[in-house]
Amino acid sequence: MDPGFNHNDCLINSIKQRNLNLKGVLLTHGHYDHIEGLINIKNVPVYIYKGEEQCLTNPRYNCSFMSYNEFVVDGLDIHTIEEGIINIIGIEIEVIHTPFHTSGSVCYYIKEKGIVLTGDTLFLHAIGRHDLPTSESRNVSKSLKKLFRLPHEVDNDTIVYPGHGSKTLLSREYNFLKNEYLN
Repeated sequence: MDPGFNHNDCLINSIKQRNLNLKGVLLTHGHYDHIEGLINIKNVPVYIYKGEEQCLTNPRYNCSFMSYNEFVVDGLDIHTIEEGIINIIGIEIEVIHTPFHTSGSVCYYIKEKGIVLTGDTLFLHAIGRHDLPTSESRNVSKSLKKLFRLPHEVDNDTIVYPGHGSKTLLSREYNFLKNEYLN
C-alpha cells in the first residue's frame, strides 16, 4: 500500500531486511504524504484509481504545494484501476471507490484475510479531511456506506488498516460514526 514518505529509505530498508521482493504498489489516493516514497521505488507496477494519476504530476492535486517542498513523480509503471475486483500476484482484492478525501480515493478489501486498507478514508474514530483540492464532501456518507457493507459483526469483523495511526475494527468505527454519517 501507499509508500508514504520513505524517510531515510525506511521502507526500502525494511523490504530488504525481510528479504521481500516488492511486486507492486497499491495507492489509496495521490496526496504527497502517501506517494513521496514512490521516488525511491522503481520497476514495479503502481496501481491508482483512474483520474487520480493526475496527483502524481501536479503539486496542487497532490497537495505538496502546501508543504515544505512541491514535487512530482514520473517515469513509473502506472496501472489505472476501477471499482471492482482486481487480481494482483494471485491475491483477489476488491477496489472500493470512496470519493470524498480525494475524487479518486479507494479502499482495498482483501476478503481472504478479513482486512481493508483505507488510506485516508477511515481512521480510528475519524474520517479523512474533505476540504482539499479534488475533495468531494458531498460523497462522505455515500462512501462510508460502501465500507460498512463489509463484514462488521462481532463474530465476523473486518480489520481496518488506515493510512495513519492504529488499526481498528470496522464494527468499532461503524458504532462511532453511524449517528453522524450513516443516517
